[in-house]
Amino acid sequence: MNAPYSSGAGAPSAAKITQINHPMEETPNLTPQDNQPVIILVSEINPAVLQAIKDARSISADILALHIALNAEAAAALRVSWEQTAQELPLIMLPAAGRSIAPPITGYIDALLEQYSAVTVFIAETDNSGWTHRLRQLWTTSSIRHSLKERKNITVNSIHAN
Repeated sequence: MNAPYSSGAGAPSAAKITQINHPMEETPNLTPQDNQPVIILVSEINPAVLQAIKDARSISADILALHIALNAEAAAALRVSWEQTAQELPLIMLPAAGRSIAPPITGYIDALLEQYSAVTVFIAETDNSGWTHRLRQLWTTSSIRHSLKERKNITVNSIHAN
């Protein structure tokens, strides 16, 4: 994929997929899309990210991971883990806009939409964290979905894993 930004170089079997434009469906039919990239939003490597990679491979050959860096040390640690775990997929790292991750995500996807007719976004969410982590994750996911909902030709899927 010719991404507009530079890139660096065992999944659980039971995952629940919910699609933003089909909120009542628990498992929409994911079918291969011609020339449609899949962006996996990654905050850390966890079972949901591994499941998202597996699901993305089932619908596209054009896959990349996107991380919005809030902290340089955490981003560097993720880069090392990514190279050991999922080195075959490019990991794009962009700086956060202050403490907000939505603007860099939407900017990146808008740039991709100049090259592609549609984009699929996977948001990997874990279900085994404490309530404060789940609350933060819910807020972040809602913010991303809100930022993307008015844009055309974007499908957003949440991938859940324990």
